[in-house]
Amino acid sequence: MNIAHDFAFAVRIVGRNPGFSVAVILTFALGIGAATAIFSVVNAVLLRPLPYNDPQQIVAVWERNLTTSANNVVTVANFELLREHTQVFAGLAALVPAPVTILGGAEAEHVRAVQVSPGYFGLLGAKPMLGREFTGAESAGGVVILSNQYWKQHFGGDPGAIGRTLIIEGNPTVVVGVMPATFDPPRYGWIDDQPLWLPFGATPQNRSWGHVLHVVGRLRPGLSIDNANLELAQFGRQIATENSAQREWSFTANGLAHEVTGDVRAPLLLLMGGVSLLLLMSVANVANLTLGLTRRRKQELAVRRAVGASDARLARQLLIQSALLGVLGLVAGLVVAEVGVAALVALIPADIPRTDAVRIDGPVLLAAVLATLFATIAFGVTSAFRGASSKGVAAVLDGSTQQRTTSRLGAGTLITIEIATALVLTVLAGLMLRSFSNLRDVDLGFDANEVVAGRVGLSGERYASADQQRQFFDSLLMRLRAT
Repeated sequence: MNIAHDFAFAVRIVGRNPGFSVAVILTFALGIGAATAIFSVVNAVLLRPLPYNDPQQIVAVWERNLTTSANNVVTVANFELLREHTQVFAGLAALVPAPVTILGGAEAEHVRAVQVSPGYFGLLGAKPMLGREFTGAESAGGVVILSNQYWKQHFGGDPGAIGRTLIIEGNPTVVVGVMPATFDPPRYGWIDDQPLWLPFGATPQNRSWGHVLHVVGRLRPGLSIDNANLELAQFGRQIATENSAQREWSFTANGLAHEVTGDVRAPLLLLMGGVSLLLLMSVANVANLTLGLTRRRKQELAVRRAVGASDARLARQLLIQSALLGVLGLVAGLVVAEVGVAALVALIPADIPRTDAVRIDGPVLLAAVLATLFATIAFGVTSAFRGASSKGVAAVLDGSTQQRTTSRLGAGTLITIEIATALVLTVLAGLMLRSFSNLRDVDLGFDANEVVAGRVGLSGERYASADQQRQFFDSLLMRLRAT
């Protein structure tokens, strides 16, 4: 019952001090809202596990140049050797971009498809929503699996699309599967959007392509990436003794999650650090405001203490008051966060991975609640300690100036911390702006103003020979120059 009375009393105090209450709620809302919005991006891009079965067991396999220590994609011949002779992997699959032209509609459609080796979807733990995956016998082509988006756009979501035929590169190609909308294929390196998938199989022609394949593998249960890299290094030395062209090359594996996040990890973590400093600044401001109100109420608190209120009761009332303000600030902060998330999603560059998963979900909401709890304790305990102190009561009753001096020292400490935090945040913001400016001012070696680039894919019997392709481009250049 006392807690209920204390809560009602906290509501009255908050209502009697509207300026203080609005300032605290808005200050806290801005800090917690900005931190929640940025954390929603960090959570979606960096922290959320990849949407595959046991994603920590999935790795990207590279050929590693021993001279430059640079990773490269894998040759077709080495992919075959890795698949046949390594023991650490439960399965390996290859991917390679395959821009194709699809005929049949009013206009030819250029699609950036991906060729994948049979077993690719099973390795990720994904199954087609309709139809089936490729079989080993279909590695020569003639079949296609559609993404859910492509299926809806071009077939209207018709389940009867299975068995239908598309003219891809001039060849009839049968639709054998449709992936579910929840399937989010890995995007890294050369692999970007994947509207549809074609089967990949080794041929004498593609064995001569050089380094072209992205390779993903699933580790056997109980084995780690370190186990994989030990075996891959040993295998690389063995291949180098058998093939002189491989003497400068070995193999290495990285977690697929690391490859998918790529170069965005450091900037996002830096941004998260900057926003965390902003949250700390808001907490320091709220603590300062709360101490100010407590100092204004010191006469009231001293009188209540003198007539019998215990230190514990006064501290509890001040903590409940801080908790009430924290909850109101959290509610307002979540509104700010929703607006912030919508703005971030609109502003995030298209090459940032997994942005479609950015939202305020359970983990993000839990982080916001925990941050609110931390902040409430930070400024609530300070207020409760100052307000419920019996020394403060004695100082008020005997007219001593010691309490005023102590309060000023406490406020000075908070102001010092706030100024130091603001200085650090300002320096970091300045460095980020300078880095952004430097990136924009990189000399490309040519004037990029009003310069556009286009991609043209030629396929089919009409452009089968080099002479036919050359004639097409000569004609295209003439028409463009006349435009």
